[in-house]
Amino acid sequence: MGKSQSALGAFGSVIVSAGGLLNSGFATTDNEGYDITKNTWTELAPLLSPRHAGCFEAYGNTLYFAGGHSIGNGDPVATMDAYDAASNLWTTGLPEMPYGLVNLASASLSGRLYCFGGNDAGDPGAGNSYNFVQIYQPASDSTAITLTPSPSSVTYGQALSVKASLSGSPAPTGSLTYTLDGGTARTATLSSGSATLDLEILAAGSHALAVTYAGDSIYGSASKSLSFTVSKALLSATAVSFSRPYGTANPMLTYALSGFVNGDTSAVVSGSATLTATATLTSPAGTYPITFATESLTAANYTFTYVPGTLTVTSGSNQCQTIDYSKGFTTAGLSLNGGATVTNKLLQLTDGGFYEARSAFYSTAVPVTNFTTDFTFQLIYPLADGITFTIQSNNPHEVGQAGGGLGYAGIPHSVAVKADLFDNNGEGFDSTGAYLNGAYPSTPAINLLPAGINLHSGHIFAVHVAYSNDVTTATITDTVTSQSSSITVPGDLSKVVGDTAYVGFTGGTGTLTAVQNILTWSYSGGSGCSAK
Repeated sequence: MGKSQSALGAFGSVIVSAGGLLNSGFATTDNEGYDITKNTWTELAPLLSPRHAGCFEAYGNTLYFAGGHSIGNGDPVATMDAYDAASNLWTTGLPEMPYGLVNLASASLSGRLYCFGGNDAGDPGAGNSYNFVQIYQPASDSTAITLTPSPSSVTYGQALSVKASLSGSPAPTGSLTYTLDGGTARTATLSSGSATLDLEILAAGSHALAVTYAGDSIYGSASKSLSFTVSKALLSATAVSFSRPYGTANPMLTYALSGFVNGDTSAVVSGSATLTATATLTSPAGTYPITFATESLTAANYTFTYVPGTLTVTSGSNQCQTIDYSKGFTTAGLSLNGGATVTNKLLQLTDGGFYEARSAFYSTAVPVTNFTTDFTFQLIYPLADGITFTIQSNNPHEVGQAGGGLGYAGIPHSVAVKADLFDNNGEGFDSTGAYLNGAYPSTPAINLLPAGINLHSGHIFAVHVAYSNDVTTATITDTVTSQSSSITVPGDLSKVVGDTAYVGFTGGTGTLTAVQNILTWSYSGGSGCSAK
């Protein structure tokens, strides 16, 4: 059938002539194919509507007819239909052209169909001509995801992020969906074709990250996975070093853990470690290693290193060890814990804040087989809770519970004498007493008021404590009124704390507070000392 302005396209060895303008001036739906290898024409499925002078190009075995006239020389249309050569069928409902034009030139390149120029009137000599280039992409471009972790190797406690980058120009748009270890799906918005995936601090072990991209108007979907391992962090178990005079027994050997991350505490550690020292009672003065006899500590997110300590035996000619802050305190020789400070030569245990638990111990273990100690203290704005003089064989950094615990409750291997401001369990608002192994220091207790001792007076109090022949005596005296009270407690302290231990003070506040200061302190202990 004679026609003009038909659209020409090709697939394989077949040239297709679709639609066209009949001699009668009407558009046609005729569709024919010419096989150049067979030199034959074949009638193909007709167009869905009469069309001529449109844009006609092939992508694979599909030909796309866009624009043109639908009837005669009527107004141009913007519709697009597709012809599937394999099934010999037309489909409609494809995206329309941005501008409906006729008499367009066409081409296909790199998976895109191009419609060039065109006119908006049926008569080539009328209407307006345009220099538009209209592009249609039948199928999406492919893109690939690259995942780059930062840092490249991660240890427990480190924050980990992964940069997800998508290939392609222009840059892919939209968002990524990702899951960690098969958990809840999360999204990240792309910016310039990439997104940073911030991951929480992860447990040690193997992990899997899965990232998917749904695609956009240009690119198809893509996915990528990343397997990585979080290494365990390192914890150090360090033997606590100490010194002792010649002829005294070793204290209980202890170690300290350091290196916790992510807010972890010793609660995450299980297993055990034991220590040994080669020095004996008769070992001469010198230094001796403290080593780990067993190394069986474990934790899910940590590995362990075991660091030895040093035991220093001092000369046997001086078997009475002393501590002297009788003219006021300096920080030298003290371990200040929980916020305790030395200010203006005062050892300030609590400063008037709520729920404080603090301590200060002499940094080196001293003999406690027999000893005397004297200290003065003053309680300012004294509402609660109180202080203790404490001997303990753990380490110089121990702190107990706040409030009625007086900074002491919960410290094992210990003995304490208290000055208590608050009645927690019927002990009265001014009391003293002795306690073992971190017991809650409320009762039993002695009410000091009948003896004329008022701890709320703001006076300076002097305390003398002596231990000899398995008997401890403590006397508290109001330096203003000279009123005093004493307690005597029998018992072998070495069964509780050993022969050497850390000596010092604890203090606590709760909902009521006080500023609790130690003004002076002296201590002498060991086989060369005599209790007074």
